[in-house]
Amino acid sequence: MVHEPNIDGGAASDSEREVLSRMRQTLLTAYARRVRGGTAKAEQLLSTDSWMTADEAKQLGLIDRITR
Repeated sequence: MVHEPNIDGGAASDSEREVLSRMRQTLLTAYARRVRGGTAKAEQLLSTDSWMTADEAKQLGLIDRITR
């Protein structure tokens, strides 16, 4: 699963929002390096709760191999 970073339990403070923003940018950068489709695809994955199978994650480039 790929999703936006968030805080459970209500509204985030200014400092928490800043941390979430930095976390999101870090995730976006890391995913964009790996995922087929680059930054646009990584943005799409983060903007929704993106559930996927291991095979789908491999096709996207998020993982290198599947061990069974």
